[in-house]
Amino acid sequence: MEINGWVVASVVGVIFIIAGAIWREKTQPRQQTNADLLHELERLQGELKTTKDDLARMQATVNSLLRSLNERDAVIANLTAEVNELKRNQSITRPEPQPAKRQPILHVVADPAVNSDLDLAKLRQVRERTGMEFTRVCNPTKEKLARQITAAASRGDPWRRIHISAHCNRNGILIGQDLITAGWLSEFITSADIVVLASCEGDAVGNYLGVARAVVVLIEEVTDDQAARFSGAFWMAIGSGKPPQDAFDDACDRSPDVAEFAEIYLN
Repeated sequence: MEINGWVVASVVGVIFIIAGAIWREKTQPRQQTNADLLHELERLQGELKTTKDDLARMQATVNSLLRSLNERDAVIANLTAEVNELKRNQSITRPEPQPAKRQPILHVVADPAVNSDLDLAKLRQVRERTGMEFTRVCNPTKEKLARQITAAASRGDPWRRIHISAHCNRNGILIGQDLITAGWLSEFITSADIVVLASCEGDAVGNYLGVARAVVVLIEEVTDDQAARFSGAFWMAIGSGKPPQDAFDDACDRSPDVAEFAEIYLN
């Protein structure tokens, strides 16, 4: 019995020794050999070299970007200087803006005995569409016309566009009780560019108004509506910037029933 107890105790002791060895193996770090340490050092050196190479490449990229930015800044600075120079030159050489040239005013002379409402209605349309202003001589007489034409010329604003709505005959234009001859009218409208005689037999007078650059007349009797429509189309074209001949052609196209009775004299 004593021998068995000693055997058991010996076995138990061996078991404890083995268990302790296993525990130490698992819980205590294994001592690295010199070879292991050398291998680890080489690995770290390799990683460090790779990191240095990466840093070098990154630095080269950054330097390249900085050079590009500097070059771009230099280009921008040069372009800015050129633009500023162009602006300075432009401000020196650019002409001052000129105000829009005002169209000459159309002066309307209508015999009180003639129904001029249609003419005025057409001229209002011309003003609305082209901006060409017109002014009407109220209750015109020979003396009043002479006074107003002379006063306008003395102000430096002579009558350049004239529209006359009145009866004509071989002796001249009838304005109220006054007879205005072509010779008398020519003395006062020496600066006239365009004259329209919206009356029958206007050629008897218009043919002698050589002082005006263009004279438009009706050579035979037409209705008030026809005369207003024709003259309105003519002044519409003039207000739109067309020369007298083109304006006359437009009026003839728009009023073919009047075209055969209309003439234009260009001087």
